[in-house]
Amino acid sequence: MNNLREAKNLRKKNKEYRKEYYKKNKKKILEYSKKYKEKNKEKLKGSHRKYKEYSRKYSNEYYKDNKTKVREKIKNNREENPEHARKLQRESYQRNKDKVAKRMKEDKIKNPLKYRCRELFREALRKGLFTIPKKCETCNTKGKVVGHHSDYTKPYDVIWMCIKCHNRLHHCIKNE
Repeated sequence: MNNLREAKNLRKKNKEYRKEYYKKNKKKILEYSKKYKEKNKEKLKGSHRKYKEYSRKYSNEYYKDNKTKVREKIKNNREENPEHARKLQRESYQRNKDKVAKRMKEDKIKNPLKYRCRELFREALRKGLFTIPKKCETCNTKGKVVGHHSDYTKPYDVIWMCIKCHNRLHHCIKNE
């Protein structure tokens, strides 16, 4: 037990030392790295692909083993840096615009009743026939709410829920 603690302390000190060393010698290290890359172009040609594949495989395995931990960390990062999270989301959308459009088109064909119901309700919102409340109907928390249709044949029958309650509801429906 004591040896393990000592090993962790050594690793931590080593990491701190490497950071300090990098800060002091940043120009020198970057210069050396640049020269090495120029000198060994052929040698390094396919290595980034191999590393990328290895990294992806490792990341997937780590995620499978630590799913809740990773999700919690992502959630905390989003809460701490909402501007950055929005920026990443916009960039992702820009990269995948075609995929999103294709998926929406497929969804429209696959679920015409659902699509029609949403369209009718959006139109009613635009005309001012409905207003979006400020709190969730299930847990009464204030904040952003989303509309949930429990029956697509009744487009104006909407339950307003916070995102947590809405996700919980869909998770329960999916598991039934």
